[in-house]
Amino acid sequence: MRIWVTGIGDPVLASALDRLEAKHDVVVSEGIDLRDPEAVKLFVSGVEVVVHSCAAIKDGPDEDVLDREVRGAYVVLEAACDKKAKRAVLVSSLAFFDEYDERYVIDEAWRPRPEADAKSLVPLLVERTFREFSRSRPVETICLRLGQIDQPKGTPTELAVDAIEGALTLQMDPEGYRSVLYHVCEGERFPSGSARNALSLGGNS
Repeated sequence: MRIWVTGIGDPVLASALDRLEAKHDVVVSEGIDLRDPEAVKLFVSGVEVVVHSCAAIKDGPDEDVLDREVRGAYVVLEAACDKKAKRAVLVSSLAFFDEYDERYVIDEAWRPRPEADAKSLVPLLVERTFREFSRSRPVETICLRLGQIDQPKGTPTELAVDAIEGALTLQMDPEGYRSVLYHVCEGERFPSGSARNALSLGGNS
């Protein structure tokens, strides 16, 4: 399988790279401006799956962060779809649920509640971009929402990498939705039973 990893600025994608490269033909477009269609198109030839992250966002003025992350995701998907990529996997974040009371148990049906700043808004806007592409183009999108990496009740790196690998080969209903999302986290606040079942992850939470 030819996989395009759009960058390894996210430590989770950096950790996943060795495992992916051992099993697949992987191309990484680190250090380019993903908003530039001419730069991006150099990496999409023959790509079947795109793996992208909006979970590790660089600092900057809000308008710059929003433009870089959201428009970048759009250009990535547009280029991939033009080359007939079949699937796009998004590594996202559970941080936009921080405003909910900590006593609530939050599954995938809950509505995100981001704050009015770029770092909080970007994961939601990129998720929506992925979902809309799956509605308008013949591409499957899988969103993996992660907790704080390697923190108590968060998401261990190994679990996150397992989820990415599972998303590559997830069997989706050809008659159903082409977009799915999963919470991938340890602890009771964000149940991950759906992810563990669908992506063949270990554990019971």
